[in-house]
Amino acid sequence: MITSGSRIHPKKALRIGLADEVVKPEFLMQAARSFAGKSRPGRKTSSRPWRKRILKVLEKTRYGRNLIFKKARKTVLENTRDHYPAPMAAIEAMEEGYAHGIEMGYEMEARLEGEMIVSDVCKNLIKVFHLREGFLHGDLSPAEDIKSVAVIGAGIMGGGIAALSAEKGFRVRLMDLSSDALGAALRFLHKDVGKKRKKGRITGVQAQWTLDRLATDNQLRGFGNSDLIIEAVAERMDVKRSVLSDVVAAVSRDAVIASNTSSLSIDGMAEGLTNPSRVAGLHFFNPVDRMPLVEVIHGEQTSGDTVEKLTAFARKLGKIPIVVKDRPGFLVNRLLLPYMNEGARLLEEGADVQQVDKVMLDFGMPMGVFILLDVVGLDIASHAGESLFEQFGERMRLSPVMSAMLEAERLGRKNGKGFYLYDSKGKRKPDRGLGKVLGSLVVDSDGLGDDDIVNRLILPMVNEASLCLDEGIVDTVQAVDAAMILGAGFPPFRGGLLRYADSEGVDRIVDILEELSSTVDERFVPSEPLKDMARAGKGFYS
Repeated sequence: MITSGSRIHPKKALRIGLADEVVKPEFLMQAARSFAGKSRPGRKTSSRPWRKRILKVLEKTRYGRNLIFKKARKTVLENTRDHYPAPMAAIEAMEEGYAHGIEMGYEMEARLEGEMIVSDVCKNLIKVFHLREGFLHGDLSPAEDIKSVAVIGAGIMGGGIAALSAEKGFRVRLMDLSSDALGAALRFLHKDVGKKRKKGRITGVQAQWTLDRLATDNQLRGFGNSDLIIEAVAERMDVKRSVLSDVVAAVSRDAVIASNTSSLSIDGMAEGLTNPSRVAGLHFFNPVDRMPLVEVIHGEQTSGDTVEKLTAFARKLGKIPIVVKDRPGFLVNRLLLPYMNEGARLLEEGADVQQVDKVMLDFGMPMGVFILLDVVGLDIASHAGESLFEQFGERMRLSPVMSAMLEAERLGRKNGKGFYLYDSKGKRKPDRGLGKVLGSLVVDSDGLGDDDIVNRLILPMVNEASLCLDEGIVDTVQAVDAAMILGAGFPPFRGGLLRYADSEGVDRIVDILEELSSTVDERFVPSEPLKDMARAGKGFYS
């Protein structure tokens, strides 16, 4: 618990002896008075006394303690890759207390805590905490009249949105032409609710209420009473426009209409629709139940009232909304796709898949760039990349590696083969035959250094972020950092993409980009906003 900082649910806290009693809020004072009056409050006996005895034996012997601390260090390093020093310091303080007495442990804890507090990691994590809180909390009243939600499309995204909305108390109507898709969405909700009930996070009654709030249909029926309609069909403009046209005819004039698009124009979808001011984007990230970010996309005709309602609705779902302008790729994908494409470019120059991924894991990314491509799906990444190339030209041109992978029917984890190979359980392993797939696209090379790999992958995102700010895609640098941490997994201990840029120095970044543009390719040419900052001696936050 100390090294992970994880939250313990009341039912588990009671089971492990952390809590003496768990009661409903309305009975808290009565239970507290009763508890205070007991001379020797009893504790619940562990259901696994043998485990408790084994742990006690381990704790009381030097060999056992060494074993526990060794395992703890190994686990922490596996989870943090040594980017977060506090868990290791906590282990060190506890070990000192066991070895030389509790007072010595307290002294070491105080000294190490002082060192942690003034570290850059601590300062960055505090900034990220305030960053998250600033976007998470806000006025919920604009969404008060949203009681009923309709979701069109019962795929992974639509089903996830419907399930989450039902769990958060909204009446939900899920529509899809496929009965199989509707069945899969219902099974997902039942499984998720069952897990929460088993862990004691919800009661049986709450579980049933959640299930009762979700209705399914394979036709557009009963949508007239829906306050919010979320479209989550195939990522094709013709399909989405056809669906939205049918939706407008079936719902009230005041209903808010949102598209869960990841790249298509909201203005393009709203064209020709009645009252386009109520149409906006609501881009959830996959998996819906775990990813905290939602991009709220406002088109040219989207009203401020619509944006406020969707922002408040996202917060009611427990999500962190970032308002972005309707431009190709919006914010996260516009920054992330050049990162993924540059990974493919590195392969052209003879880089090794596993080396590149290890470098990015060591940098602090939650997964390597090629693992990410396999998870996203090479077909989806290529489709989104082509859209950005059409809008922004050469700097977004896709690597031929991507088309070669698609021609070889390598889509990623979804079909068991991408830059890695995957077994039936999704377990990943290196692919020694990848070189044959890429063939002449790859040139012989002495390889790239770790710093070169980081610069090639991270600095284009900094460059693109400066353009997004200049174009008003988002209003603040804080929005960029929040979106990249929460939507793309940029390492929190670095404070965010733009805080990292400031720590490296914008002038230094411009110098590196200029060198890369002259020695590698013109796609690295630094933007004018970035060069202006460097000339003025400023950073993104100054």
